[in-house]
Amino acid sequence: MIGRNKKKMTYYDSLPGMLRYYDGVAEKDRFTGSTLDELKEWQMKSRKTLSEVIGLERLRSMGRPFDSHALAQGDSVILSSGSQVGRSEDSASDSVILSSGSQVGRSEDPVSDSVILSEAKNPPTVCELVDSVNLEGGITREKYLFHVDEYTIMPMYVLRPDGEPKGTYLALAGHQGGGKESIAGVRDVKCIRDKIDFFNYDYGLKLAKMGYLTICPDPRGFGERRDEAAQGDTLDKILSSSCRNLANMTIPMGLSVIGLCVYDYVRLIDHLSVPGNVITGAPTETGKPAGQDKVDGNIKTGSTVEAGEVAGQDNADRTDGDTATETGSVSIVGFSGGGMQALYLAALDERVKNVIISGYMYGVKDSLL
Repeated sequence: MIGRNKKKMTYYDSLPGMLRYYDGVAEKDRFTGSTLDELKEWQMKSRKTLSEVIGLERLRSMGRPFDSHALAQGDSVILSSGSQVGRSEDSASDSVILSSGSQVGRSEDPVSDSVILSEAKNPPTVCELVDSVNLEGGITREKYLFHVDEYTIMPMYVLRPDGEPKGTYLALAGHQGGGKESIAGVRDVKCIRDKIDFFNYDYGLKLAKMGYLTICPDPRGFGERRDEAAQGDTLDKILSSSCRNLANMTIPMGLSVIGLCVYDYVRLIDHLSVPGNVITGAPTETGKPAGQDKVDGNIKTGSTVEAGEVAGQDNADRTDGDTATETGSVSIVGFSGGGMQALYLAALDERVKNVIISGYMYGVKDSLL
């Protein structure tokens, strides 16, 4: 045959060496103690190690404010679409003023010591509302552009149940579902509709129907965050992702794809930690968070929220185990690659109180080597 070597080839692949290396390093940092204090010490050490391995601490130190002249690092800014940011002259409130005239409370540094990251203060986060649709059952589906940092935008759906939410869930997407579209139950495109039915992929929408405020973001490389190689609206492109391209970009810089994803979600929880944020701020008379009242079908920005009012919850009355009652705390759920993201996020951020993982809990050796 043309182009075929007549001599039988001998191959010298890398797998035997990788297996030996794995056996030499696997479970070296496993927990071997027996007391609560030893567990806490191990958790702190392990978070720091994991943060360094996936490049999370490096990403955190690279974060930049949106406007260093207008805002000091540590401020949290909430915008409606097209709003401009300015500094209030009112030193008593020390708030950020939007062009619409609404005020949003300032946060000094919403991240606690539970996340082992850079000690630098956090750059501000901006959450921009771009669309709102009313669904069956009293659920409202809002689309936001969450500015993770100066150069990074994470589109996401927020599904609001009718009435006071039982709690807040972050629903993370895996492969072959079109990112947030399947998780939020958006069935407009047939290939996504088919994946929803095949994988039961609309768990974000199902949580909203159960009464939970559910946030469904596009992970890096999925949906509206696909890089150039995977962009397009053909059926094969819609369900694809650019994870491999991202891996090729991140590895030479000491970063990782999972590190990028965790960084985005830690920044989102930072934003949720600010009292009065437009996603989980204290409820208004209509039951919606401040800044999300409906007026003649339009979205308006509005009132500030006093510190201590959290995510539409009355902390004194919350006794069930399905939700956390602390400022900025969330529960998370993820399938497949979304399960991987959920696992790493929960390991690195104590503000995650409940974790549901499906299709990911398996060994590294069996799955990757």
